[in-house]
Amino acid sequence: MAENVVDLPHLATYKIGGWAEWTWKELPVESKAFAPHGVDRKPVLWVPVPKRKGTVSYPSLHIRFRLVEEHESLPGGVENFDVPAYAGQKVNFTVFNVWPGDAAMSIAPLSGALDQFLKDCEVTVDPKTVERWLDPKGLFKARFNENLFDFNWETPNIRVDGKALSGSSVNRAYLYRKKTIVFLPGVFGSEIDVDVGGRSVDAFPNFLRDDPTPAVDIMFTGPVGAARTAYDAANQSVAILECDSAGMPLVEARDPSKLLHVLWIGYDTADCFQEAQRKRLGDIPPHDVLLHELRPWAYDWRLDLASTAQALMTRIKELVECTLSKRADTDDQVAVAGHSTGGVIIRYMLGLGGAEACISHAFFMNVPFR
Repeated sequence: MAENVVDLPHLATYKIGGWAEWTWKELPVESKAFAPHGVDRKPVLWVPVPKRKGTVSYPSLHIRFRLVEEHESLPGGVENFDVPAYAGQKVNFTVFNVWPGDAAMSIAPLSGALDQFLKDCEVTVDPKTVERWLDPKGLFKARFNENLFDFNWETPNIRVDGKALSGSSVNRAYLYRKKTIVFLPGVFGSEIDVDVGGRSVDAFPNFLRDDPTPAVDIMFTGPVGAARTAYDAANQSVAILECDSAGMPLVEARDPSKLLHVLWIGYDTADCFQEAQRKRLGDIPPHDVLLHELRPWAYDWRLDLASTAQALMTRIKELVECTLSKRADTDDQVAVAGHSTGGVIIRYMLGLGGAEACISHAFFMNVPFR
């Protein structure tokens, strides 16, 4: 801000300046500030860009500028100017992308004019322009979840101390979309519980014992634990997992709901996703915001894999129709990832009706396609 002293009876000192910000659907400035390495932090306006049935709904963005009298006690100042000559004066905006912070910076010029009341100059960035801004091969080399748009402003004909009044936006705009990933483990990757005698029993990986020891839920350590482990190993029975000649389990499992304990103990999927984001992107986005949601899907690996694929397809359709399609910031198509047998199931599922509408990507890890 430039400081002027005017010849009033009390020699009042005031600052003339401007207040400029990104807006979207009249949303206030978001308080979660973040920035790439080496870039100063600012408040960020989070703008969701949903995708429905493969079609992206690009939003309009707005730049709002006000001529203000600045007061330290009032962020953004007060609109206390009535200078007819300022009405209609041009305001230039220079938009740039600070993501990533070390890339060569490109700019997009925009302009508008102060209205007759000197309160606002608003410039709309239409959806087609936003689409071009989010083209990885375009001007800003930006894409969803990898952008952070800022701008500077200048009033060439409103001058203070011989210089055009100028400044920068008080916030930045971040355009994002969340993605859901459904993961299937390999064979033996899901725990299986069965109902025996009216109670639930761990059939895998803790096989039903012919002569269970007391206090089976207590974890032992040291020599007692070693003796307990030896006893359990001698008394384990896999008969509880047996199937008949048609491949149907003799003892039906409850709907598996969790993956094998040894795969996930001490492993927080949210933390792992967040850590991967931080390593690749630095401070973007904030630690408490996750742009990917991992949904592990356990299944009874004793059953016919084609039936399991049908069941998974039904679950994914329900997820898309009942949950993802109702959120304002998600892709309603999921990505699927499978390890080993989980990948075999996914491969079969991709040939079922409706898969193309619900699934956008498939990842296979050590899958025995032969």
